[in-house]
Amino acid sequence: MFTSWLTCTFLLVNTNSFAQELENSSSKSIEDSITEYNALSYQYWSSNPDSGVIFAKKAVEMAHKLKNDSTIAAAYMALGASYYGKGENTLMRQAYFDALNHAQASESRHIIGKSYANIGLSYLTSKDSVKALEYIKKGISYEDPEYQSEVLRLNVGTIYASQREFDSALVYIKDGIQLAEAHKNDRIYAMLQSSLSEIAYNKGQYQKCLSIIRNTENQYNIKDKFITTLFLLTKGRAYTKLKNYDKAEEALQMAKKLSIEGGYTNLEAEACGEQYLLYKIIGKHEQSLQALERQNELEKNAFETEHAKQVAEMAAKYEQAVMSRENKLQEQELALQANEIEQQKIIQVIFLFIIAAAIYIAIYLYRHNLQKKRLNLALKEQKNEVLAQAEELQQLNEEISAQKEYVEKNNQKLSHSYQKITDSIQAAKAMQEAMLPTTALTQLKKPSCFVLFEPKDIVSGDVYWVSKDKSMIAVIDCTGHGVPGAFMSMLALSSLDDLVNSLNIKEPAEVLNRLQQRVHTAFEKTGNTYDGGMDIILCKFDYLNNPQVKVTFAGAKRPLYYFNDGQLYRHKNCKSSINTKAKNKFKHFEFRQHELTLQEGDLLYLTTDGYMDAASPDRKKLSTRVFESIVTVNANKPLQEQQQELVRVLEAHRKGMELRDDITIVGVKL
Repeated sequence: MFTSWLTCTFLLVNTNSFAQELENSSSKSIEDSITEYNALSYQYWSSNPDSGVIFAKKAVEMAHKLKNDSTIAAAYMALGASYYGKGENTLMRQAYFDALNHAQASESRHIIGKSYANIGLSYLTSKDSVKALEYIKKGISYEDPEYQSEVLRLNVGTIYASQREFDSALVYIKDGIQLAEAHKNDRIYAMLQSSLSEIAYNKGQYQKCLSIIRNTENQYNIKDKFITTLFLLTKGRAYTKLKNYDKAEEALQMAKKLSIEGGYTNLEAEACGEQYLLYKIIGKHEQSLQALERQNELEKNAFETEHAKQVAEMAAKYEQAVMSRENKLQEQELALQANEIEQQKIIQVIFLFIIAAAIYIAIYLYRHNLQKKRLNLALKEQKNEVLAQAEELQQLNEEISAQKEYVEKNNQKLSHSYQKITDSIQAAKAMQEAMLPTTALTQLKKPSCFVLFEPKDIVSGDVYWVSKDKSMIAVIDCTGHGVPGAFMSMLALSSLDDLVNSLNIKEPAEVLNRLQQRVHTAFEKTGNTYDGGMDIILCKFDYLNNPQVKVTFAGAKRPLYYFNDGQLYRHKNCKSSINTKAKNKFKHFEFRQHELTLQEGDLLYLTTDGYMDAASPDRKKLSTRVFESIVTVNANKPLQEQQQELVRVLEAHRKGMELRDDITIVGVKL
């Protein structure tokens, strides 16, 4: 795989160079206009290439009047750039050849070199690598030693590599790398390194290929999706050759994902082709067939697009030729008609003057009488309008009064209904708060704790729970927030009380499995139309005779954070929630529990996802990374200060924005 990066090196001529070349010319205003038209053409060559062509043609026309070859060459360079923007490759190449001819006449090495380079790039666009190589190398030979181009060396090296002339390719690639480093052109540097890794791969030096990629990734923070995709494709192919199929599959999947996101259909097709070979080797025949079918589809679409483009270009050329012929015929006809029209104009002017004078007098008399009649009629109409408007205003006032009375009555009804609903929810809040173990948390056997509890609405879908013997603690995040979440939380709290306190089930995993069964059973009675559930983290503490504490825990889609030996850890639990519906995927699923042996003084953090999802005014989440950073920095502080810092960071991030979800964080010091 060798991809040619087509980057036209356009020439920008400033007013100082014009002044030096035209110091004996008196046409300074024309020179300034040419400079302005060239600048406008370069400004619009990519965003509005049609306008760019118009401005460049105007510059060419004016430059020919000056009869200065370097000025004419610069104008043709601008025209070539705009044709490139339009995708008209033939016209682009012709413009650069015109620029080259005038640059050679003026003996301007700088413009000659740029013209050769851009002609080469036009051939590269047309996939004529032989001519592209010839002209780009000529462009390089005319470069100023102080202004050498790493882009041109990248293209020459890539062409040589595609022809498998690797030694020649390496000369230009390595030269380009030195220039890119000197110019601090990170993007071209990375693309050169990509070509270097491809050459190593094609020479069978797979480890060296991977080493080049790793060194480049470590040295530069590559954010360009296109370059990252190139590296990933090369990695995947090298790992395949080294029979490291897992890494090869990972690299090719990521390359395919980035190529889809970036719209690089040619790279996506290549990634599919490599996946086809990989899956065929490792025996994944279904995936291999899918990759091959996708590759064929992309290549077919690319062929059809290119074919349509060629047809459109041919049609445009034909239409342009027809229009040119028609314009010439029209010009000839217009020239023949011009003399006849000129003679007729004199007679027509005299005749029209006489008629105009007579018409003017007639119109004056007519308008005078008409204006008088219109004035009388207007006064009468205005009087009638005033009377009609007065009657309409009276009717509108009566309608507005009736509507006002109707709205006020409805507002009173709505206000009364809203107050009743609010009172009911406030009562529900009091009942929910009564069920929360706020007092029990302060009476845990040994650990001390803090609770950050921030409902989004009056009642909460988040709750926390403590067993009757104070040996178990849980944090629960029920689906939704407000009233639906609150009802689900009541089911969670009552079920935990019954399972742990009444049935004396002390193993966290068994408690979650029983809770899952109860939720399914409860909602099956209603026809199971509600699709919801709850995420939960449940811990049990066993204080051993020594200063150690055994923590047994299980979770449904919520991790357990613990701080031990100066470092914060996050233990991921089951990815499944406790659902109201027994989905096929989790129908026979059972939760598992885990054990940790910690020291007294270590910290545990049980959370819902509300804190991490809190949004700023620009809709950015607070994030898990920020939460973990706050906990790590403040872990050695008293628990209440940790809670205060969490609240401070949350408020600074939100800046008054409404919460997205309920927030619950319980911090426990063993």
